[in-house]
Amino acid sequence: MGTLSKPETPHALPLNSKQPNDIHAVSSSLPTWRSVVGAANYEDWIMDTLEVDYPRFVVHALIQRLLADVKSRLGISDSLDGMAFPSEQTAKRFVFHLSANKVDRELKPIRFYLPDEKNDQSWSSFYAVFFPKNLGEDALHLWTILGEGLTSRHAEFLQGRIDYMASECEDTSFCTSAPVKAGILSVPWKNSAQLEKQQIRDRISHFATSERLGSIPVPSSDVFLYEKGMSAIAAIARCMSTSVDDIPSNAVIYGWTYTETPGAARLSGFQQCTHFALGTAKELDELELFLASGQQVKVLFTELPCNPTVESPDLARIRALADQYNFIVVCDDTLASFANVDLFPYVDVLVTSLTKIFSGAANVMGGSVVINPQSPHHDFIHSALTTNYEDNLFPLDAIVLAHNSIDYVQRTHRCNKTAFTLATALSAHKSIRKVHYPPFVQTAPLYEKVRRRNGGYGFILSLFFHSLESAVCFYNALDVRKGASCGTNFTLAIAYTELTHNKDFAWAAESGVTRDCVRISVGLEDEDVLLDRMERALDEVHKVEGSA
Repeated sequence: MGTLSKPETPHALPLNSKQPNDIHAVSSSLPTWRSVVGAANYEDWIMDTLEVDYPRFVVHALIQRLLADVKSRLGISDSLDGMAFPSEQTAKRFVFHLSANKVDRELKPIRFYLPDEKNDQSWSSFYAVFFPKNLGEDALHLWTILGEGLTSRHAEFLQGRIDYMASECEDTSFCTSAPVKAGILSVPWKNSAQLEKQQIRDRISHFATSERLGSIPVPSSDVFLYEKGMSAIAAIARCMSTSVDDIPSNAVIYGWTYTETPGAARLSGFQQCTHFALGTAKELDELELFLASGQQVKVLFTELPCNPTVESPDLARIRALADQYNFIVVCDDTLASFANVDLFPYVDVLVTSLTKIFSGAANVMGGSVVINPQSPHHDFIHSALTTNYEDNLFPLDAIVLAHNSIDYVQRTHRCNKTAFTLATALSAHKSIRKVHYPPFVQTAPLYEKVRRRNGGYGFILSLFFHSLESAVCFYNALDVRKGASCGTNFTLAIAYTELTHNKDFAWAAESGVTRDCVRISVGLEDEDVLLDRMERALDEVHKVEGSA
C-alpha cells in the first residue's frame, strides 16, 4: 500500500461550501459561530443556500429533486412536504411514528417501482411519504433519529429512472403507469455490490476481533451493514425491545452518548428507558442499586469514548453487572474505532458509524453492527438481527465505502499521532480551560484497559475555554474547515454544544458539555501546520482576553 496522501492545506471555507467538494459530501462549511447558531435553528439565511449537510440533519437536495418529480407527476399540493425511503418497512416505521402526533389525515406511503422487474436487484424502487407542513419539524426529528431515509446516491440514481417507474398506493389517485415503457435497464454494479459489501464485512470482522488470549476471530457473518450509523443503532434497539422469556424490555443508557442514541432507544418500543447521563462511578453505583432493587433490564447502551468529552465508561464493571443481572451490553465505538480499542472482552455488540474514520472521505454514509462471537447472548442477538434485517445499503454507496476504507488503519494511526501532539501542546495554553483527549481525562485508566497494543487515542479532542466569548473568538479565527461530522481526512472543527444542544444548554452543562466547547476532529494534514492554525487562533483569544 502506498504512502498516504495529505489533504489540501487547511483553511476555513465560505458558508455552506461542500466539504469535500462533492454533491455527496456529508458536511457543509459553518465558518463562524453565528453560522453554527443559524444552522442549529434552521434559520432561512443558512437553509436557503444549503445544498448539502450531514445527511440526517436535512433532506438532501438530490432527494428534494426526486420528491419534486413525484409531486409534479402526481399533482401533490405544495402545502405538503415529503420524504423518501428505500423500502416498505422503513416508510411504514416513519409513518407509524409521525402518525403518533394525531395527524388529521392518514399518511399512506406511495411506492414507485419498475413494473417489469421481478426482483429488486436494480434497486429501482422507493417509497415517498407526504405530510402537512406543520409536521415538518416532527418529520425531520424522525429522519434524524431513525436514519433510514434514502441516501443522496440512491436518490440521484432513482431520479434518472423515475419516468420508467409505475406508482401504487392505497389511495388509488396516486396509482399511475410508467410514462416511458422500457425493458430492463442496466445498472453499474453486479449482484447489488455483494462483493464490495463482503469486503467491508471482512475488513470489519478482522479489525473487530479481540487480541486477548483465548479470543476467537469474528466471522463476517456476525457483521451487519446498514445505510447509516443511526440506522444500525436503531436496528439493534428494535431487536432488543422485544420481550423474551417474560423479561421486560427495559433499556439503560449509560454515559453521555451520541445525541440521537437515547431518542432511537425510546422510539424502539422499550417499556422504559433510564438514562445515567454522567457516566460516573457514582452513577454505576446507582445503576447497581437500580438492578438490585429488582428492576429488570434487557440492554445497556453506552459509548467509548463519549462525544465530545471523550471520557470512557468502566466496561469491566458494566460487564460484571451484565453477567450478574443478565442484560446485553451495546457499545458505540465510533470515536475510538476498531483499530484503537479492543472491546469484545466486555461488550456483546459493537455499533459503529462507518461514515466517520472508517470512510474518512466524508462522501458516503454507512453503519455496522458487530456481534461478539463469544457473547453469552450471541445466538439470540444474531437470530433477532437476521430475522429483521433489510439490506438497504445502496450498491454505489457500498462501492465507495469499500474503496475509501482500504487504508483505514494507516489513516487512523496518523490521526492518532497528530491528535496526541495537538492535545499535548494545547493543554499548556493559558487561554484554554481544559483539553479533553482520552489520556488527559479522569477516565484515562479505563481507556487504557481497552486500548489495543498498537492502538492510539483517536481523532477527537475537545477544547473548553474560560468563557463563551473566548470560545467564539477562537472558533471565528480558526483557519481550518468547520462544520458538522467528524473522522474526516481533513481537520474539521465545530462549536459542538451550540450545534447539538441549542435547546438544552443547561442540561448539557450539568454533564460538563458547556457552551464554550469547540470540538476538533483531527485529519491527515501536517501536524505543524495544524498547530500553527491553532496557535494563531489562540493569539486572537489572548488579545481579546488581555483587553477585557
